[in-house]
Amino acid sequence: RAPTWRTALAQVAVLLVWRALGSRAAMDVRSVLIDDHVRKSQTDMALGQRLEDLLSRTSDQVQFSEAQAQLPEILAAAQSLRMALRSGPKDRTANGRKELVLVRHVCVSAFPWDVALVLKEMELFASRRTFLKMAGGVKRRLLERVAAQAPAGLVVELGTYVGYSAAVLALARGARCLVPNDPEWELPPIRVVSFELDPVNAVIARTLLSLAGLAADVQVCVGSSTDAAHFVREQFGEASVAMLFMDHRGGIFHEDLQSFESAGLLADGAMVVADNVLKPGAPHFLWHVARHPSFASQFVEVPEFGLGHQALEDWMAVCRYSRQSEAIGGTELGGSADLLDFPAPDALKVLAQRCDEMRRQSVLRGGVVVEEWAAHSAAMKSSLRELGITSTLMDASGDFSLREAKNNKK
Repeated sequence: RAPTWRTALAQVAVLLVWRALGSRAAMDVRSVLIDDHVRKSQTDMALGQRLEDLLSRTSDQVQFSEAQAQLPEILAAAQSLRMALRSGPKDRTANGRKELVLVRHVCVSAFPWDVALVLKEMELFASRRTFLKMAGGVKRRLLERVAAQAPAGLVVELGTYVGYSAAVLALARGARCLVPNDPEWELPPIRVVSFELDPVNAVIARTLLSLAGLAADVQVCVGSSTDAAHFVREQFGEASVAMLFMDHRGGIFHEDLQSFESAGLLADGAMVVADNVLKPGAPHFLWHVARHPSFASQFVEVPEFGLGHQALEDWMAVCRYSRQSEAIGGTELGGSADLLDFPAPDALKVLAQRCDEMRRQSVLRGGVVVEEWAAHSAAMKSSLRELGITSTLMDASGDFSLREAKNNKK
């Protein structure tokens, strides 16, 4: 019932039809969901204009006959959605959700909605108004550098949130913002596939990516990270992933990475980046990539980004994957079986439990204060050092070196 949510949901419904059935079907759905003859807010006008820019510049991606066959059912669903969006009282309290406030802020402040302006306003909002879990600042520079070093192929992100890092990665991989009346703009291939568990955040991310002119470059999927490997394999095939960025729940980073390894999705030389491996932490993931012979890894010290958290230290893991087969006891590396040779010590398991407890506390009322996060980061750093896991610094230019990981198992 939040007005901004209703606007975003209508926009995203049109975008989904556009991606599945093409621009003509999307225009028909748009005419059902969006009334051009009523007074609109600045948010409505901004999102509507960018949607119009996209639909008017792209041709159908599927056979028109195929789209026509599905159109009656799609239009009936659109009519039902239209009724739902217009029924019931508006909920101004729900409209205060910080991610919805972000959408309004960007729509009003980032005109003419160039991607650089959209990203700038997202950063200003997260650093001045309220904390948002985004990989901005130094983290953004590191992401851009790694994305530029990765081989040709697809970028997969686990944990879309509001779409900030997906936009950063798309730009680093050569995406061009959709600009009205640009004769050189052509429909690009999908550069980034991003997975988000929270459907509300997924809608917000799609909305902001559309506003930034990157709706064609980034595909946002709603679902669990555990399903991501299967989806990518079905849609893009083996060895298709040039870069994997994990920014969801650190306690399962290692499991999701293993699923991509087992499915053979990582291309030779693919880059794997994981955020927040110190705060709240991802001990099992660090243990895995530090000892796996197929990874050259570096754990880079970076300042956290966002209001109130700028002084906190975090780490980002940067790893390069090699598909060269090596044998351990007759088992080829690349699957999850190789973990049997690197059993996690009890101290690592205790550390992982501590990290999970911090995550649990952070979502409770009152959350975790900055001083508690600082103490947790310091304790994590000390405990990891005892396990032989240490960090490195990134210089002012954003440079860092990848070293071959060594098996320090005793």
